[in-house]
Amino acid sequence: MNSTIDKYFETLSYFTWILRICASIIILGTLLNIAIYVYFISLFYHKTFNASPYQAYNPLDILPYLLLPLLLLIVLYFWELIKNRGMIIFDEISDEIEWSHRTDRNLKEFPRNDVNSQRNDINSLILEKPPLDIRLKLRMFLSSTRLPLAPDRYGVSFYALIQLMYIILFTIIFLTKYS
Repeated sequence: MNSTIDKYFETLSYFTWILRICASIIILGTLLNIAIYVYFISLFYHKTFNASPYQAYNPLDILPYLLLPLLLLIVLYFWELIKNRGMIIFDEISDEIEWSHRTDRNLKEFPRNDVNSQRNDINSLILEKPPLDIRLKLRMFLSSTRLPLAPDRYGVSFYALIQLMYIILFTIIFLTKYS
């Protein structure tokens, strides 16, 4: 491989690492949000924290509870941004590897009427599969473009919806409790 492709392989490996860290943050943060929400609901229904009639509550008291879902929405945005940039590099590297593994670079004009001849000539152009380490790097990147416990195509939307539902429900509960 040439140095330009090697540089982009390093970039793709770096993107793989970032995507895996972001996915871990997203899943752990979402689970933590759910745990906080369940704990807050249990306190709300068991009335272990009652608002004192003499104690005034500031509406800004809710901000610490909303900070994590807001941060997770930002992480989701960056995850999607890095994924899209990585997919561009992935596609270009795949094309470059495909082109570099052909034996005959001077493709001749195939006869238009002889289909079997065309198939044989095209099949003879493919030399071999790319090396294993290249294929593994590409597959590792592809596997990091999926968020855990979410459908492939709608993974970001799934987690964003969970965070937005958390923000809305927590705000409603907080406001009904202290209003």
